[in-house]
Amino acid sequence: MKKKKITKKINTKRIVFASIYFLLFYFGLTTYFRSYGEFVSTLNPVASGKVDNIMYVNDLVSDYNYFKGLNYTKIFNASVIPSSTNTGYYNDQYLVKVEIIYDGIDINDSSLVGYVSPLTSENVNKYVYYKYYALERNTNGTLATNSNGDNYIRVELPDNPFSKRPYVNGIEYGFNGWTCNQGEDTTAGVCNNTTMYFTKANYTRYMDIACDGGDEFTIHLNANWYRADVVNSYSDISSFNSMQMEPVSRAITTYETHYAFAYWRQNYNTLVFSRTYIRNDDQNGYMPAGTWFQTDLTNNTNTYRYNRNRTRCERNRTCYVYTSSTVTSGSQYTGGTIRVITGNYNPAGDNNAVVIDGPNDTYMNVVEDPNGNIPVTITITNYVFDLEAGDSAQG
Repeated sequence: MKKKKITKKINTKRIVFASIYFLLFYFGLTTYFRSYGEFVSTLNPVASGKVDNIMYVNDLVSDYNYFKGLNYTKIFNASVIPSSTNTGYYNDQYLVKVEIIYDGIDINDSSLVGYVSPLTSENVNKYVYYKYYALERNTNGTLATNSNGDNYIRVELPDNPFSKRPYVNGIEYGFNGWTCNQGEDTTAGVCNNTTMYFTKANYTRYMDIACDGGDEFTIHLNANWYRADVVNSYSDISSFNSMQMEPVSRAITTYETHYAFAYWRQNYNTLVFSRTYIRNDDQNGYMPAGTWFQTDLTNNTNTYRYNRNRTRCERNRTCYVYTSSTVTSGSQYTGGTIRVITGNYNPAGDNNAVVIDGPNDTYMNVVEDPNGNIPVTITITNYVFDLEAGDSAQG
């Protein structure tokens, strides 16, 4: 009888432990899929190394470990020091896995190709990076948003990585930045959500990509090559670090007209001129509801008043009526006057807008191109050195 009782107790314990393990496994598995199901990989990373004309750089593991460590060291309050607490700023739900393709082939002319080296044996003309990026944050640690209210990552772009620049039919070409290629490699919609910038203060190019934490996508960037005079120095390059270099005696500034294409940096709400209204016209001065207007007294201001109802233009006034529209990121500006709404767009109220009647670096990416439709004045400064007898200048 005692053996039977002992056997019964052992079976009960097994059932209890089995139940506990099952529940732990179930809830653990459920938690895993709830937390990580959205991060199922859509990329096919390749190990670092050279394959034919492509150089692969896979930083996924090192980037991931870096961000995990940054959870304990990153601070946004300068008055405190890092603690052993996990801030959670760089948890998985705030990381974005990206494949970036840097292609030396010009998107508009495949005969223009940049290579890593002038040596024939070093024929790399494409770099593929696999990286993690964290969503940008404000100085107080909150998630940053762009003008559309979207979270985004910021990618610092390399300047020209191709030391062998295109030389075609006796014409030299210089590097003129990167162009997003919404082709078969790039994940759908990525280019439309990408804004590229160039900071003159430190000569840095970068791009902001609107996305959500946990996203995975590919972006293909093509080099933009533009006709240029390329100069190399091969003799006594150490002189560049010498205090004995001769100072510039004078500079000669000239101006040239180049041509360019302009592309909108992001989506913008705009106001489009419709027509004028005056009393005794075909509508007896009644402007349609759902439009915006200015009068001949206010058309030099930035404010456009909203017609909530069918409104009549004032006596002895001309009313200029506008409808709402949008320009999309990456679309080409072809000229003319565009009124871009500033601040938050109010679809049923007054709006402020800035008038743009030419290429504008604030709202557009202006890319020089011999076939461009927009004339751009370029300032060229030539430095003239005073050379002593027997000295020579190369280039």
